[in-house]
Amino acid sequence: MKLLKDILYKAGLEEVVGSTNVAIESVCIDSRQAKKFSLFVAVSGTQVDGHQYIDKAIAQGALAIVCEKLPAELKKEVNYVQVKDSRPLHSGCSSCRTEKGSELCAGEGQPLCSGRHRQQFLR
Repeated sequence: MKLLKDILYKAGLEEVVGSTNVAIESVCIDSRQAKKFSLFVAVSGTQVDGHQYIDKAIAQGALAIVCEKLPAELKKEVNYVQVKDSRPLHSGCSSCRTEKGSELCAGEGQPLCSGRHRQQFLR
């Protein structure tokens, strides 16, 4: 597990609703992969806007949401983090999926890795 504040290190936070001092077990961009203690990163894509699936991710058990625009209705039990651009949080994490000798990280609900790449990517 990692704390949300460590995952978001140098992510360019614009607003936080809730706490960043919560333990996160996995990170996902697909709401179908969200589960208890996960972080859902809403990514605005060219075909699909992940912000449309925030409620579904919460229903699946997501504990925290990273988004570019906060939902109109915020749920008390969920921690929201607004960033200018959520794409680096996903693509930086997914770069370590093939890293040998560490746990996998991010995307599709995988467990978190050591995060060595994250600090470099988010600078």
